[in-house]
Amino acid sequence: VLLLFASANMVLALNSYTRLPIYRSELQTLSDKAVLLAASRLAENPKDETGLMLLRLAEHFTPERREVLLLRGKLYYKVKIRKPKNPPSSQEFVRLLQHALDRVENKNSVMGRHLTALFCAMIRLFRPDDERAIITLTKFRDDGFATELKELFARNFQQTNDIQYDENDPRYVISNVKKSILVPANQPWTDTFVKVKAGKFVRVKAFRTWDMGDVGKNVTACDADGYPDFNPLDPNSKKRVKKKKGKAKKDATKLFYKGELKARPGSLLAKIGKKRYSVGCEAVFRVEKGGILYFGPYEWGDYSDNSGALLVSFEVSDR
Repeated sequence: VLLLFASANMVLALNSYTRLPIYRSELQTLSDKAVLLAASRLAENPKDETGLMLLRLAEHFTPERREVLLLRGKLYYKVKIRKPKNPPSSQEFVRLLQHALDRVENKNSVMGRHLTALFCAMIRLFRPDDERAIITLTKFRDDGFATELKELFARNFQQTNDIQYDENDPRYVISNVKKSILVPANQPWTDTFVKVKAGKFVRVKAFRTWDMGDVGKNVTACDADGYPDFNPLDPNSKKRVKKKKGKAKKDATKLFYKGELKARPGSLLAKIGKKRYSVGCEAVFRVEKGGILYFGPYEWGDYSDNSGALLVSFEVSDR
């Protein structure tokens, strides 16, 4: 009895220290079952989407576990995967997810929301019409929180930050935070739902490519650094943007940026208040005046012909 009591206290202490709203033993059980079910599905089809997501779930909770590393390695090196003898059924795994969802405490905390969204998204892999999961994920999406599995898995589960939210609008974070969002090319600015105070530092890394529309026959997409050899303001440029009727796009650069910013067309920009910052694929800048942080493309005219999106990871810190 004393041993059990001591073990329970150790689990409670561990959860208190890491601020997890659920016992690690329950996450370990989920990881165990996820690996077995993933191996069972991937043994039949190494490209099975549900099997790959199950493996990502196990990796999310226990990234250094031998079974997880071995299964990842077999997929990478195209080694035949053997089906485990007693894998859990899909129904059994969904029941475990629902039980874990019920056990999450303080669902309004950052980790509580993360686990709730993660469990609901996993449940929908097996039961796409699950009403509870649909309602929960819809509310989270409306409030600007991550709900897609790839976004949720992109977060380092071991990093638990004390995050504060704006009392007047709880959608917005007002403390130091790490976050990843998708920034589409077809709209001027994308809200990060983060309010940054003056004097803070913002570190940004951007991945993937987007397309700013008709910038020439041999030019389609670019990364966050933009188009290196294209100047929409240069009348002698061979890649000058043209509309279908042969007229150049309207020059909105001077009006929009007022000469305060020099950056490549198509590059990633940040905005806080009226201040714009040139970001590109990687940048660090100090915030001059506080406000909501936005990201968007350096577009010189029409956004409607743009396509694609960048995955932007950023961190707000004191230095």
